[in-house]
Amino acid sequence: MICKTQGPLKHRVALRVYRSQLIALCSLLSACSPQLRMVKEPNAEQIPDYRWAATAPDRLTVTVHTVLVRNGPGSWVRDADWDEYILTVKNSSRSAMKIEFLRLYSPYLPASQQSSLALLQLEDQSHDTLHDLRDVTVVAGSGALAAGATVAATAGAGYIGAAAVVPVAMMTLPLLQYSMDQAIERRHLEHEDRSLIELTILERGMHLPLEVPPDGEATRSAFFPLTPAPNRLVIDYRVDGDRRSLEVLLTALAQLHLKPGHTPQ
Repeated sequence: MICKTQGPLKHRVALRVYRSQLIALCSLLSACSPQLRMVKEPNAEQIPDYRWAATAPDRLTVTVHTVLVRNGPGSWVRDADWDEYILTVKNSSRSAMKIEFLRLYSPYLPASQQSSLALLQLEDQSHDTLHDLRDVTVVAGSGALAAGATVAATAGAGYIGAAAVVPVAMMTLPLLQYSMDQAIERRHLEHEDRSLIELTILERGMHLPLEVPPDGEATRSAFFPLTPAPNRLVIDYRVDGDRRSLEVLLTALAQLHLKPGHTPQ
């Protein structure tokens, strides 16, 4: 005896399978567009030149020209997980100097942040800071678009699956193969994009220790993890074997990375 409900039951099972395939398909399709972060033409028109400077008695001068922050003027990477300080180090003495460390201080952090040219280190430390100070700092909205795309894909899959089961089922396998090829290409492009970011940091960055000859100067970038409300930049250097420090005050950055309306410490 054949159960009368066998036909509808098979239909419901097939419908669930088709819906599952469509959800996977739409998820892959939403991931096909590569999330490239390098900006081809950064907006350099509004980059300020602060020229915050300090000079030591031994005639070392450090000038902070500007700070490139996440998605701000001059930023060359979308959603950058670092702050880029463009500096000039000038040695007006008759002795060679060696810049050893660059340290950034913030009243919101228990220890200073050291400059780094390692992308992964900058990202990890920035994420830790944003997490630990999420009630104070501006938390990036990364991931919101992906979440919205997932919801939209799921809703669309349910609608299409109910209205036209058989035609969609016929198209699922070839489309899945196409979307998988696109996902592979996407990963390749994103890998190249990340490699280019790492290379650009190395090209722009100040490699320490840095030898500054007599009457010499160098203008390079110092990369720090996202640092809320930094108040001073400390340069550790050596002259004739003696270790010394020079401090540049950053009082104008008292609101950097803070939520609007938050009173700086």
